[in-house]
Amino acid sequence: MKILILATAISAISVNGFSQNPGLKQFKDCTGIKTYFAQAGDTVVFHCDNIRLYNQASFNYIKANYENLYANSHALQLNSDSTNSIYKSLYENKSLDYEQLKESYSQFRIATHLHLLSTDSQLTLIQANSRQAQVQLQNADSAIASGIKKIETYRRNQWKTKVSYFGWGFIGGLASALLLALAI
Repeated sequence: MKILILATAISAISVNGFSQNPGLKQFKDCTGIKTYFAQAGDTVVFHCDNIRLYNQASFNYIKANYENLYANSHALQLNSDSTNSIYKSLYENKSLDYEQLKESYSQFRIATHLHLLSTDSQLTLIQANSRQAQVQLQNADSAIASGIKKIETYRRNQWKTKVSYFGWGFIGGLASALLLALAI
């Protein structure tokens, strides 16, 4: 029971900040970096989840570095702005180059498409002319075959004609000779 009373008293002192020492320090604002001074014998109550306590030499060293960083941050910001402007100009130049390349590619694509359409129409015309030439060649082939047939028929008939002329001449000569022989 005594332990329970002692624990309750200690928690009441720490939560409510009761102390016999008049130097009670309570820190409830834990956002940001703040400097608080406490002296030996003061009671310090922190309502934060992360606390760093430094002696004076360490604190002065960290404070000097922090001030130096803050002073250098302006120069760092200027360098960063300069770098950002360089990156921005490079990006704009590359964007302009990309747009020009894209435009030239688009023009090339359109010209190629028009050339392919022209070539396609020319090939269609050539194909139509080829079909027409093929029909004409077939007609010429049938005309040549018909001509060859007529020539062969003429040659066969020419022999018959020669034989018939010879036969008529022979018959006519015999008839003339007979008539002359009868007449004499």
